[in-house]
Amino acid sequence: RSFSSTQLHADVQGQGSGIESDIEAIRRKVRLFSSVCVGCLLCSRVVSHNSTLLFAQIRERSGVADTEFAKKYGHLVGAKVKTVAESFAEFTNELEYSVNPLYKNMVTDLVGTTHLIVVNARFERDAVWSLGILTSLDMLLRNYPEKDVAERIVTALFNSMGLDESKIRAEAKKMEEWASSATREDVEKALQGEGDSELAKIANKIKGNKWWMYSRYFGIGLVKTMERVGIDMDKDEVY
Repeated sequence: RSFSSTQLHADVQGQGSGIESDIEAIRRKVRLFSSVCVGCLLCSRVVSHNSTLLFAQIRERSGVADTEFAKKYGHLVGAKVKTVAESFAEFTNELEYSVNPLYKNMVTDLVGTTHLIVVNARFERDAVWSLGILTSLDMLLRNYPEKDVAERIVTALFNSMGLDESKIRAEAKKMEEWASSATREDVEKALQGEGDSELAKIANKIKGNKWWMYSRYFGIGLVKTMERVGIDMDKDEVY
């Protein structure tokens, strides 16, 4: 009952800038004091009122920290981000077919994990990533009973993620064509940023972006590139 709005504000301000304090910790504290003061209606109202004001202040100042990361991505604060549920709903509407029971869990994982990659502010698509996701889809859906439905699954996945399938296929094709005529030495130089190949451009872009985000599709794309070059997938060669 002795808990006051001044104390709550002091607790928040005492953790760094007050903006970077843990919101969930504040909520737990509010719930704790609210439960302690269940016999005092006035105290409960004071805690509830001040916690609402504090949360509003935190939201208003999100993304203004004096850090490189905040300066680069601060403009995205408050932006509408599609939820996993929304992506699944769009995928289902696009597909218009029931997924084969044997493939249902796999397709669910594909939609969920791809969504989490694409909505990340650090995500940037490139030709290696495009080659990787197409390689993954080809391998996973190669033996799908209905070929036309398998093709619709791929299209529905891209559409539900807001990705242009034609652009992804064009990027992947360009990377494969380059790799088919490249040598191991060409790949090694490209990965160091030497030359004017698409892979070299991607490598240089990654080097210049400390916040670049790796995903499994990028890794699969690199493996597919090495396969096209003719490098044996032996651990002594790969590592």
